[in-house]
Amino acid sequence: MEKLVLNFFGEEITIDTPKTLQNLKDEIASKFCFNPSDAAEILVSYFNDLKKVFIQTEQDFVEFVKKHIYKVDLDISQESQLYKNSMKQLEEENAQNKKTLEELLKKNSELEAKGKTFFDEKTKKIKEIDEKIKALNKKKAEISKEVASAKEKMNKAIKANQKKINEIQKKLGIAPPVKKPKPASTKPKVDKKAKIEKKVEKKVEKTVEKAAKKIEKIIKKVEKKKKDEKKPETKEKKEEKGFLNNINELTQNITNKITDITKCVIENANDLTNKITGKLENKGIKLKGSAPKKEEEKKKIHTGIHCNGCGMNPIEGNRFKCAVCEDFDYCEKCENINKDKHLHPFIKIYSPETAPIKVECELK
Repeated sequence: MEKLVLNFFGEEITIDTPKTLQNLKDEIASKFCFNPSDAAEILVSYFNDLKKVFIQTEQDFVEFVKKHIYKVDLDISQESQLYKNSMKQLEEENAQNKKTLEELLKKNSELEAKGKTFFDEKTKKIKEIDEKIKALNKKKAEISKEVASAKEKMNKAIKANQKKINEIQKKLGIAPPVKKPKPASTKPKVDKKAKIEKKVEKKVEKTVEKAAKKIEKIIKKVEKKKKDEKKPETKEKKEEKGFLNNINELTQNITNKITDITKCVIENANDLTNKITGKLENKGIKLKGSAPKKEEEKKKIHTGIHCNGCGMNPIEGNRFKCAVCEDFDYCEKCENINKDKHLHPFIKIYSPETAPIKVECELK
């Protein structure tokens, strides 16, 4: 029994050729999962001498069977209930997806605004603390410089006074008293100059220590503030950290959800629109919002024909049929490679609808 190919918007299923048009409608309902009422509304057509012929009655089907054509195209009428239901379903899904997308975008905007306010406040606080630390460090440097300068001036004054004492003693002829060395058991001799210098040094050291202690206290307070802000166990810090994590997580979830919904909307719109409106372009009817066909869908498929070069089955694209050899075909790639090996003339067939039934060629 001969086979018949049912082509429904690019999806092809091969069946045994039915005996009646009603049997064909039943096969369509079974293979493509239609209700019998929907299958009854499907338009069945075929190409004969490059003309599209519709099978509407049993007589039309009998004439089609006599012509031994192996392929029919299935279309959906714009007036059919199946077409109207599909378009209504598509509109409802698009409206729902659009509403969901708007809600998510609104929520995302609110979260971004809250996050910006939160980050601005924390950035301002950090900036204020940094400015205070800079001011304290500057003050510490100034105090250290003042202490060093005071110590240097004091040392200079001590040296000048000692010089004057030596000069006056020299003019008066007073020699510095020479004391007899005391026994080892007695206390060692104390130099007055060294004693004065030690007193001055102690005063300077005390002044420096006091200043250093003040600076250390200030630095400890600043470091304590920094540590308090870095402590993860404080309730306020936990809330801030949790809020930050929630913002990041929600933003990522919303971004992923928006991407998924957008992708789903585009895929559903393209699939349903292509299935319903793709074939109507042959009738000169164009519907708004119809998705453009992909380059892969534009390729013609020569069902039942295989390439004798690479074995492609079925051949896609242009088919090259040998005009001399019986049942010998090349795909476009193999014809280009083997054109100098197989020297018979070839017929270029663009689509299966234009394929010749029989070819007779007589070589010289």
